[in-house]
Amino acid sequence: MLAVARRQSHTLNPLMVARPKPSRQRASNLWQMGYFFSVKPISQPRPIEPKELRPALHDKIERMDSLHLSVLNRVLLQLEAEDLAGRLGEGFDKDNAQGLLRRIPELVKEFRHERPCS
Repeated sequence: MLAVARRQSHTLNPLMVARPKPSRQRASNLWQMGYFFSVKPISQPRPIEPKELRPALHDKIERMDSLHLSVLNRVLLQLEAEDLAGRLGEGFDKDNAQGLLRRIPELVKEFRHERPCS
């Protein structure tokens, strides 16, 4: 009876349940494409000259599959959006310093007066 209880408790304990061995097959090909390296990264990456960086990036892009290309495209779109948001913020700050934001209702009335709706 005690042996049966031990066997049952052993199978119910999630720490004691045998887990399948991890397979050697990777879920993605990031290792093959050179995105991961076995060396320890340096704390401060050295600046890379555009003359050196462009060909390296072009080579990596040429080796990417369609999934990675779409991810890269989304990352680039996000970078562009953040850049535009920063420039818009600077523009609003400049307009606010010049007092243009307080004049918006006046400017809208002026615009509507010059271009009446038909």
